[in-house]
Amino acid sequence: MRLMSRLLSGGALALLGTQAFALTGEEVWANQNSYLAGLGVKVSQTQTRAGNVLTVSDISYDVTFPFGVGDMSLRAAPQVYTENADGSVSIDLGDANSFAVAATFRPDDLTEISLSANIDITWTGLRATATGTANDVTYVTTADLIEITLADLTISGAPEADGVDVDVYLSVADSVSSTQITTGDTTVMRGTATSGQAITDFGSSFFGDILSKTVSLQSGTETTFDLTLPAGPMNLMNISQALRDGLALAATVNTGPSQSQAVTTVNGEVITNQTTNIGSQSSMVSFDAAGLAISGDAVDARVALTASPEIPFALDMTIGQVEYRFALPVNASDQPVDVVYAIGMSELTLNEDLWAMVDPAGTFPRDPMSLDIDLAGSVIILTDLLDINAMTSVIDAGQMPFEVQSVTINNLSANAVGAALAGSGRFTLDMTDLTTFDGFPRPEGTATATMTGVNALLDKLVAAGLMTADDAMAGRLGMGMFAEVTGEDQLRSTLEINAEGEVIANGQRIK
Repeated sequence: MRLMSRLLSGGALALLGTQAFALTGEEVWANQNSYLAGLGVKVSQTQTRAGNVLTVSDISYDVTFPFGVGDMSLRAAPQVYTENADGSVSIDLGDANSFAVAATFRPDDLTEISLSANIDITWTGLRATATGTANDVTYVTTADLIEITLADLTISGAPEADGVDVDVYLSVADSVSSTQITTGDTTVMRGTATSGQAITDFGSSFFGDILSKTVSLQSGTETTFDLTLPAGPMNLMNISQALRDGLALAATVNTGPSQSQAVTTVNGEVITNQTTNIGSQSSMVSFDAAGLAISGDAVDARVALTASPEIPFALDMTIGQVEYRFALPVNASDQPVDVVYAIGMSELTLNEDLWAMVDPAGTFPRDPMSLDIDLAGSVIILTDLLDINAMTSVIDAGQMPFEVQSVTINNLSANAVGAALAGSGRFTLDMTDLTTFDGFPRPEGTATATMTGVNALLDKLVAAGLMTADDAMAGRLGMGMFAEVTGEDQLRSTLEINAEGEVIANGQRIK
């Protein structure tokens, strides 16, 4: 729902100044729908002109899904375009609008599922203006309040959905957005949007007995985006080719403090009650011929969960910061390309009630915990990953669509209950040698790990009754085989795999 609020509060928009050429309502309508044909959306409408006013009615957007699995239709209320003396066009959507959605899905030859719903939208203080030329239009939209309600949802043909009811409400205050749409060999859409407080209320019920309700409050959002669509209809079965033809998306979203509450009840009894608070969040995504990349962070997060009386504890967890980075190439390449997987959490704390379940005597320190996983690699993509037909052939043949060339451990660290682990390393993989390691590509490289406080941790596990003394002794003997002492309760282990497939730990060959 947050994504919906960002898109709706940052839709079409923006006035840059008086233009030398006057726009017509027909040009604005054509411009703001120019990208839909490339996405496989068929648009139909009726246009009626009276002087400088164009009314567009009987608006429908129709999509047919690949493989004949279904289709969807959206019917929209009339829109009015008024041509102004300064060359701009005012867009009037009325104080309220409604979109009728109808969809049919055919997951197999014997099943047909139909869905229908109305999306009711009301605006307070809506102002929308278009300026520019026919092939380069800038839209500015502002609204004091936008309210969206999902109504009259019905599903037929799916017995498991009988007795299911869904309610959705979304409101966005103080939205301002500016969007430029340029058409030509490609269609380029770029824009910015800001919004104030957003409220989301999502409820569902199952057979009247199980009720779930989630209410969230978002203080404010800033969004930027840049989308390029190649000319011609896009083949949704082969997005890889569309990326080569120029498909590209880059977007950033920054949000302020947010809070939410999710409650589930069964026959009126509360089963779970979860509240979540986050200080702020930021995220960034790019998707182009180089692949998919996602990054972001969240700070000052707190999750509190209480459950039914039968569950004898409550969870109250805080996290100082969460960071993540992912990068994945999707198109075939003769040369190695980079893959990234990184996630980190710092200042993680748990409530005392939870600690008391496993450590009532207070044996373990309650210091904040942290985790950092930072991995990278290089792969050769043998088959376009977003070419559905090509991927189907590869999977049916029992082949892999990529080859891993190397794996790098930039950082693998954890700090909890008085013990710490930190490791790094790099290995290359020989895809031509699948015998040395029993079907796994032969690795070659070195990894190093350091551990502190592990012996003290074993002692505490024994004292807390979570481990026997014999098990602790076996653990120490195992570490002694693969690690060397470098200080007081400090161990270091170096693992090397050479070109001959020999595995060497701290200078001693173990394979």
